[in-house]
Amino acid sequence: MPKSAESRQKTNNIYFTMKTIHFIIALLATFTLNVASAQIANGVYFIHLSNGFVMEAEGGTYNTDGCKIQNWGNYNGINQKWEVTRMTNGAYRIKNLGSNKVLDAAAQSLNTNGGKVQLWQNYPTNRNQEWVLTQVSPGRYAIRNAASTGNKVLDVTGYAIGTHGTAIQLWDYSPSNTSNQIWTFLPIARPTIIPRATWMNPINTIFNTSRVRLNNYTSVQNQYFTGDREFFKPNDSWFRFYIEGREFRYPIDIPMQPLGPDLMFKAYVNDWNSDVVTTATTEGNLRVNIRFEDAGKEIITRCYNNFNCGFVPAPIFDFSNSDVRIYLKPMAVNGRLSYTADVNFSTNISESGPCVNHVLAFLCPTDRNGLIKGLVERSLKNHLNSDTIKPLLSAVLNTIVPAGTRVNAVQISLLGDLIIN
Repeated sequence: MPKSAESRQKTNNIYFTMKTIHFIIALLATFTLNVASAQIANGVYFIHLSNGFVMEAEGGTYNTDGCKIQNWGNYNGINQKWEVTRMTNGAYRIKNLGSNKVLDAAAQSLNTNGGKVQLWQNYPTNRNQEWVLTQVSPGRYAIRNAASTGNKVLDVTGYAIGTHGTAIQLWDYSPSNTSNQIWTFLPIARPTIIPRATWMNPINTIFNTSRVRLNNYTSVQNQYFTGDREFFKPNDSWFRFYIEGREFRYPIDIPMQPLGPDLMFKAYVNDWNSDVVTTATTEGNLRVNIRFEDAGKEIITRCYNNFNCGFVPAPIFDFSNSDVRIYLKPMAVNGRLSYTADVNFSTNISESGPCVNHVLAFLCPTDRNGLIKGLVERSLKNHLNSDTIKPLLSAVLNTIVPAGTRVNAVQISLLGDLIIN
């Protein structure tokens, strides 16, 4: 009996529905087969999109579990370099060179579009830290999380592939999303990584022996000079350190400072010495912190040749929590390790006398507290960057560079390791 038109239509619908299901299954099967066949060599890579932006661990937190993974322009950062290692099951672990933490899909959002991708401590048995590569065209890959029950791949949120800091997330793979889901692995040379303890040891040896002395005062009137510098003592302010038992001492020029109403008082620095030295790494710099003693009277003022000397009280200054912070930023110069230095002098200053709540205060210089600060900062900075000290300290730094290694670029990681490219 001939089928009715309605019956034939139902049969056709079932036929086309089954064809669609078979096509989807075949497509997924093809995707899975490609997963098994895609391989790249173990090594260090930039992992980048077609526009050149790379996958990176967020710059200020890449030594922290839960660190955001994001899209950024390539600046050769250690947090943008990934060590890719193939496992026996065919999946890959992707380790960030800046912290040795691995690329991780957050377990609570593993099968959810928008799932969090992060850095986390390496757990060798965690499948959510394993990634499967699917080659979609020569040299271009989708990166699927091995623990996801669907086809969740690394995806730049909202297609914002040209925006610095856009989060990288998990999302269903789509063959049409070639701009924000397809990645290229660019092989790069493995940088030389010198652990913090190794390269900091010779630096600590030098700076732990360093000392800063600030003094331009003598209690003996006219001992060295007459006139308005009658209590001035020259050549008694300096910065000192030792290398291999040899002393290196460099002068700090601290002139007498006119202060007070009508500059009638002359201010001298009195026997002010550093006490404790510590070192640390911070924001890509080696920081040397030189703490000064708080005891004693750091500033002595003398009135000179003014009718009001007997009537106006002398300015009194009290300094506390005083530190010289030296920042050494490593850099490459002619294939060798060097640095550039900056200095910050911080102190708490309290003042009393004619320049504070006094009828004559309007006659006083306004930046009294900044006078000594600026002098110390400029003098130390100039010395550390000079052709005298810099070659000495640079030679010490280069003792920790492996023989034959050319230094083209250098940085300090958040872990304090020295990274040489």
